[in-house]
Amino acid sequence: MPTSRSVPLRAPALALALASCGGTTDVEHVDTDAGTSSTGGSDESETTSGHTDPVGDDDDSTGESPEALVWQSDCTLGGTDFGALHPDLECTGLEVPLDWFDPRSQSVQVAAFRVRSSATTHVGQIWLLDGGPGGSGLGFFESPILHVFLDAGFDVVAPAHRGIISPRLRCSLPGTSACRTQLEEEWGDDLRHFSTLQAAADLGELIERAQIEETGRTVVYGVSYGTLWGQYYLARHPNQADAVILDGVLPMNAPVLEQKVKQQELALDLLQRCIDDASCGDAVGFASGAAFATAVVEAVDSTTCGSLEGVGWLSSGLRQQLGVLLNTPRARSFLPLVAAMIQSCDPGLTAQATTALPKLQQYSASLEAPSSRLPLTTWSSSTTYSIGIEHYFSPELYSVVTSTSVLPDDGDPHAVREQARPHLVAIGMGEAFLQNYDLWGDIPNAEVPLQHPAEIPVLVLSAAYDLQTPVAWARNVAEGLEQPLLVIDDAGHGVLGGGADETVTHCAREVVLSFAVDGHVPGDRSCVSDGPLVDVNLGTPVLQAYAEHAFETADPWSLLFGR
Repeated sequence: MPTSRSVPLRAPALALALASCGGTTDVEHVDTDAGTSSTGGSDESETTSGHTDPVGDDDDSTGESPEALVWQSDCTLGGTDFGALHPDLECTGLEVPLDWFDPRSQSVQVAAFRVRSSATTHVGQIWLLDGGPGGSGLGFFESPILHVFLDAGFDVVAPAHRGIISPRLRCSLPGTSACRTQLEEEWGDDLRHFSTLQAAADLGELIERAQIEETGRTVVYGVSYGTLWGQYYLARHPNQADAVILDGVLPMNAPVLEQKVKQQELALDLLQRCIDDASCGDAVGFASGAAFATAVVEAVDSTTCGSLEGVGWLSSGLRQQLGVLLNTPRARSFLPLVAAMIQSCDPGLTAQATTALPKLQQYSASLEAPSSRLPLTTWSSSTTYSIGIEHYFSPELYSVVTSTSVLPDDGDPHAVREQARPHLVAIGMGEAFLQNYDLWGDIPNAEVPLQHPAEIPVLVLSAAYDLQTPVAWARNVAEGLEQPLLVIDDAGHGVLGGGADETVTHCAREVVLSFAVDGHVPGDRSCVSDGPLVDVNLGTPVLQAYAEHAFETADPWSLLFGR
């Protein structure tokens, strides 16, 4: 195996001017019976199918004693002072092979950043893996969640995925064929090594070097795409860390082409909640959630539907608006009401419904507690950042990693899009996948081992109505790893920062911190609020406040059928 070497973080290697592109909490435990580049390919690292072969020893060393990481407080690189992110920020560089599975591979430098805990009791270190793909991890240091871990006695470390900070992928027009041409001119066939598989090997080496001088527990936390990164890491280093937490799960061998189908299933599930509730079900009058959804689509498609007359379902934009509504904690409780108002085809009701949709989203954003947010990879243009926004997310890395690690090598995503055309809900990720598939889909995936029971404690987290990473994916991963699954009813994408009610967010953090400290899910989860957070009757005070803002009445069901 090729060697790696700990080095100070060097500015020449890191020229940084990127061109950016919930009710209840339920724990399910699944019980079972048991700078430069090379354009040459590396045929010794390929299988007969042309894919990277990940099989190898957990120890990539050559018998030499590994060196500890060299941390430095001066993180001014390429004219950017990354120290502005946090007054105690430190950074390090590590020379690693571009291709971990080719002994002839050139070296590149990857980076990691950390803030050390000043708590009286030092527990260990927690490694935070960002989402995207394309997130740099730097936003973690400006998030209030940082202090949750620091105060608990964890040093917080964020490794920067290869391709965003170092080595960096950059093109002039991300998301275009010209971008791919530029990147291939620089990296050639080596472009495929900017994959989750290689990044997992980077992570394992960083952690091994960090453990030389660090004491205490090592915990890895991944959110969104970071959960895929975490699973690759688990497959390669099954017992290096003391615990792993996967929040908002994207599975290995991810069925991303099924995402639209899963989104529809979640919509039907929430509508079914209304049908099964005596009051809500009586108001809408349908036999099932599926019949309810079909009636809404057919009403608009009739082109004679109230204020939507002459529009048609696909051109109405309602799929996207209802998808955003379903994907928004608290506000998603309004889905049955809004759907019923649209289906009525009453001009006044349809106009009220379409007017209320953006108001519900805006009001939800206005209530978002800063302490409940994690820096995923969605950055508001109105936010003030300590460093340039281009350092937080890389669209170039998004394109390459989704091609090498997320999108399948076979299948027809366009057929899935056609299948989803009559769906009640949709969010925009599917179109991004399709564009990426068309431009980059011929880059082969890295082969990975199938899921296997984990050798260390793993906690899987999911929101019940997360449209980005549906709960079914999290359940499958928990079953494959034979580990517990924590489901929050009304959280968002990334349970720790997904915008749930602050009581439930705080509870989730308590569960996660307890797990990080001792590897066990606490039996007492009484910190969860007693009442249902998804309330299709809209009777809770917070939902009445939403209704006042969007419908100018605390009882918007009274607008429909005189309820």
